[in-house]
Amino acid sequence: MALERTYTINLRSEIIKVAPYQRSKKAITGIVAFISRHMKQPDENKIRIGQHLNLNVWKHGIRNPPVRVKVTAIKDDSGIVKVELFGAPKEVKVDEKSKKETKSLEKELEQKLSEKIEPKIQEKVAPAIPEEKIEASKTEVKTEEKKIETPKSEVKEKEAKPHAEVKHEKKAEPSEAKPKKTPAKKAAPKKKE
Repeated sequence: MALERTYTINLRSEIIKVAPYQRSKKAITGIVAFISRHMKQPDENKIRIGQHLNLNVWKHGIRNPPVRVKVTAIKDDSGIVKVELFGAPKEVKVDEKSKKETKSLEKELEQKLSEKIEPKIQEKVAPAIPEEKIEASKTEVKTEEKKIETPKSEVKEKEAKPHAEVKHEKKAEPSEAKPKKTPAKKAAPKKKE
């Protein structure tokens, strides 16, 4: 038998104890402590904070959590307490059997629709043409197909020269221009003694 209760938790007394850059963290621990005390669950590891409650506490950042929060706490038979924001949508668990059933139903519906719709689409898109005319047109297309062959001499020339030769001209760059002449150093005159 599940136990469900609604509480309005005042977080101001918890928030005021810590520095501004730790307030939202302290608000979460304050919620866990409050629920532990009031739902008679000494093990804090069995208390689960819901997604909507967590987002509500953190929506203005770490420095500005709400002062009061209204929550709904549900304790199941195994002792796990789930805490969620009051009025938040409840999560519905979907098992694998129901997923498979819905997929099979969807496939059946698609098949039925395709059986009913496809003939109507074909009638609108292509008016009824007798099959004899369709087969005759296929044979005409086959007789008209011709293979285009290139002469053997052209094939040999292509094999001989696979790529056209391209001559690359090298342009002189400014750095490759004539080197500057540096004045030659004159030898110092020898002193006479």
